[in-house]
Amino acid sequence: DSLKKHKEITNLELKNSYYSFFPNISLNASSNILDNFKFSNLHNQSALSLSIKQSILHNSINIPNYKTAVLQDSKALLDIEIELNEICFKITKVFYDYCATMEKFSILQEKIKLLANKLDSTKKKYQQGLISQRDLLRFESLIQQAKIQIIKLENSALEKKSELEQILTNKDDNFVLLTSNNLTYDIPNKEPDINSSALFKKLSLENNITKLNIKQAHRKLWPQIWFNADISSGFNFTKSSDHNFKLGINLSYDIFSFGKNTRDIQIASIKDLIQHNDYTIRLNQENIKAKQNMFRLKTYQNSITLNKKLLILEEANFLRIKNEYLVGKAQYLDLISALDSLNNVRIALSEEIFALNNELLTYHYYEGKLYEWLF
Repeated sequence: DSLKKHKEITNLELKNSYYSFFPNISLNASSNILDNFKFSNLHNQSALSLSIKQSILHNSINIPNYKTAVLQDSKALLDIEIELNEICFKITKVFYDYCATMEKFSILQEKIKLLANKLDSTKKKYQQGLISQRDLLRFESLIQQAKIQIIKLENSALEKKSELEQILTNKDDNFVLLTSNNLTYDIPNKEPDINSSALFKKLSLENNITKLNIKQAHRKLWPQIWFNADISSGFNFTKSSDHNFKLGINLSYDIFSFGKNTRDIQIASIKDLIQHNDYTIRLNQENIKAKQNMFRLKTYQNSITLNKKLLILEEANFLRIKNEYLVGKAQYLDLISALDSLNNVRIALSEEIFALNNELLTYHYYEGKLYEWLF
C-alpha cells in the first residue's frame, strides 16, 4: 500500500513539473485608508490587478526537472512490480517447501504403517524362535528411526504452514498441496536475462536520474530570465480610477556564490559515480548468481533423470523380494530393507524435483517475470 501511495506522489510531482512550463496567473486585490496624519482627510484607495509571469530561461532547469519527474514516476511503477515479484517468490517458495515436507511425511507414514502391521507377527516369530533377537531389534530400530523422522518432519511442516499462514494472513487448514508429480523438471535453454528485469530497469533509471542531477547543477550557473505582464486598476473616493498596464523582462544572474554552485556540480558528479559503480557491481553479482542458478538447474535435471531410472530399478527389486517373501524365499527384514531403499529413492527424487522448481522460481525471479510465469 505504501508503494501505491508513493506512486501517487510521483504522479502528482510529474504533473507539477509539467505545469511549470505554463505561466503563473495571479489576481491581487487591496484596500487602503490614506491620511496625512491630521485625521481630517481620510480617504479610501483600492486596487485590483491581474499578473502573468512566465519563465523564459529559468536556468533551463524546468526541462531536466520534468525529465527527472518522468523517471521518478517510472521508477515508482517498477518498485511496485519488484515488490509483487518478491512477494510471489517468497509465498511460492514457502509453499513449495511445505508441500515437499508433506510429501516426504506421507512417504514415511506409508513405511511406518507397513512396519507396524508386521510388528506383532515379528514378535511372535521371535518368541517361537523363528527369528533371532538381533533381527527383532533391527526391526524395532527401523520403526523407531522412522518415528523420529516423522516427528521432525511434522514439526517442520507445522513451521512451514505457520509461515505460510502468516504471509497469507490465512488460517484455512485446507491448502491444496502439490506433489512432485504435479511439477515440471523441464528447464530453460539459456541463462535468465536479468538486464530486462524490473530491478535493473530501476537501477538504469537511477543512473539516468543522477546524470540529470548533474545537468541541473550545471544550469544553476546559467542566468534566469522572466517575462512579466501586469494589468491593474486603482480607484478611490476622491479621484478618478487609474488603469495601468506593465510589460517587462527581468534578468537575474548569480555573479558570486562563494563556490556553492561549483560544489553542487562536484557533489552531483560524485553521486553519479557512486551510483554507476553500485550498478556495475550489482550487475556483475546478479550475473554470477544467474550462472550459478543455471548450473544448479542442469545439475538437478540430470540428477532427476538418473533417480527416475533408479526408482524403476528399486520398484522392480522391491516387487521381486515381495514375491519371494510371499512364497517363503526371502526374510521379512529383506523386504523391509528393499522398501527402505525404495523410499529413500522416492524421497530423494521428490526433494530434487521440488529443489529444481525452487530454482525455477529463482530463474524467473531474476528475469522479473515470476508473476507472469506463475499465473
